[in-house]
Amino acid sequence: MHWFKSISKKSKSARLRRRSGSLFWRKKLFLIGLGIFLIGTCATLVGLKQFGYFGKIIEIATQSFFIDKIIKPELRVNYIFVEGRSETSSKKLLQSLRLNRGQFILDFKPEEARLRIEKLPWVETAIIERHLPDTIRLTIKEKKPLALWQRNGELLLLDAKGKIINLPNINSYTSLIIIIGKDAPIRAESLFNVLAAEPILAREVKAAVRIGARRWNLYLKNNIQILLPENNTSAAWGHLAQLNNKYKLLSRDLVSIDLRLLDRVIIQDQSKIEIKKLNNIDDKYSTKIETRKRTKIVKNIIYSLKQNAHGSSASVSDKPL
Repeated sequence: MHWFKSISKKSKSARLRRRSGSLFWRKKLFLIGLGIFLIGTCATLVGLKQFGYFGKIIEIATQSFFIDKIIKPELRVNYIFVEGRSETSSKKLLQSLRLNRGQFILDFKPEEARLRIEKLPWVETAIIERHLPDTIRLTIKEKKPLALWQRNGELLLLDAKGKIINLPNINSYTSLIIIIGKDAPIRAESLFNVLAAEPILAREVKAAVRIGARRWNLYLKNNIQILLPENNTSAAWGHLAQLNNKYKLLSRDLVSIDLRLLDRVIIQDQSKIEIKKLNNIDDKYSTKIETRKRTKIVKNIIYSLKQNAHGSSASVSDKPL
């Protein structure tokens, strides 16, 4: 019996050793499998997010009982922050967002809202972000009004890119320069960049007419016409500013200043003609600019330049030739 018991104890201990070894390998395999599962899960989530499916997974998950009962009460919209708004009304933005306070934040679709907001007249671009748990942040870039474009007797507001800003009323922007011509909107930005180099002179410009899709004629507030050249426009405009500083040209009783020639500036004084309102010149220019009837002797004053192509030094003869 003693032998049997001893044998029995040995066989029992052997069985325990075999079982513990088996449990160790099972535990190790379980941990390895768990690690592989977690790594695969993480990789899958990263891949879903990278390829744009993560949002769809979240959307499906929101329909579950757990999301509905546990998470939804915590993820409610309480704050909407807007940056960059100046001309766009907050009422129009809220209507385009289609978002109510207390709404479940994951039900809100930022991309669809962005497309709606960018259709508003003043909005150029929009960025919408969800900041969990309760905040929506909206950043907009508004268009900058540049000029009024006269087309078929109607004035339309243009932005800096030459695109129409559709407004029901433009009375607040009547002080802007009026441009005329079929291709005037797409050429306006380059013209305004030239004018901006001489801001004091630019403030006197009331209208700009595109001539033959090649160059511009400017009309000042005192009705003097400035004929700009097709090329070297910046140099000609700068030269005019220097001449005005030296000879006070714009304070004289002039009809036009012609800058089209490379080697001279032609200035025409008032003549024995009635100056008509600029109603029908090039592209049906019908904007009313007040003028007066004056009678004076015609003087064609020609300043000869010592430098060609409107040289920056703008050296001219002190007396008219």
